[in-house]
Amino acid sequence: MSTFTETVTVFGPMNRLVGILTTPALRTSSLPAILILSSGITDSSGPNRTSVYMARFLAEHGYSVLRFDLPGIGDSEMLDDGSIEEQGLKAMRAAADLLQGMGVASRFVLIGHCLGADRCFEGAEADDRVVGAVFLEPPVIFTTRRHELNWLLHRIGKALRKPRKIWEVITGARPLDVSGRFSAEESEMLNLPRSPPPSTFAETRAREARFLTTYAQRRVRLFYLFTGFSNAAITYTGQIADAFPEIKGLRNLLRVELWRDWNHNFARESWRQQLYASVLDWLTNEVVPVKSGT
Repeated sequence: MSTFTETVTVFGPMNRLVGILTTPALRTSSLPAILILSSGITDSSGPNRTSVYMARFLAEHGYSVLRFDLPGIGDSEMLDDGSIEEQGLKAMRAAADLLQGMGVASRFVLIGHCLGADRCFEGAEADDRVVGAVFLEPPVIFTTRRHELNWLLHRIGKALRKPRKIWEVITGARPLDVSGRFSAEESEMLNLPRSPPPSTFAETRAREARFLTTYAQRRVRLFYLFTGFSNAAITYTGQIADAFPEIKGLRNLLRVELWRDWNHNFARESWRQQLYASVLDWLTNEVVPVKSGT
């Protein structure tokens, strides 16, 4: 006997948005509902169907989950002439309005991968019904001095583990390479986590700080997960809090996990199963116990 049902759902302005609502057989009304956004140019199934199986996994544990295509992606149409960011916010509000109107939930958790994580970051700030957000490989991460030292030592150690390379460096035949796995240009093209370039660093940091300050004030729980494709951008779990020391209480709201052996699209089944279990553990222990206003 199935423990959940799946229903194609159209919603939003002029019913231009399309998603799949996964509903548990036994729903607990006190649980927040989960909104899973499409990732980059990938539709609501997610990379390697990650979003499909995450929705089913969470539904088996009592959560209602709506995974949907953002405007202009997959089966969802563009909503208007607004920017991508504006349309994404309208779509998230429409998804939350739909489930709240159905009596499913009045609190929501957003989940996004890559560019979808960036949309989640904006949506969590814009809607005070959001009590948690999961950012899987978000495209922007801020460096710290500790990270820069960690990465430099890692690259030096890796380079010097090969005797031939040591000799080439000593003789000047080869420069010591302490750069990342991907160049800044490659990281941007692939939407991999990276520090903003100097030309936009101050503006991007101010934006990020504004959002994180709002989350800290509302006590929104945040879960960041990075794979081995993010090694050059983040090297320790406290890096996000350290990058924004001015935001009081931020560290207590964060869970950061670094899975160095994984790749950006969660290619292995064992990785995906660990991902689902980690998200469920975070929901159970850090999001659900927190009631609004307490």
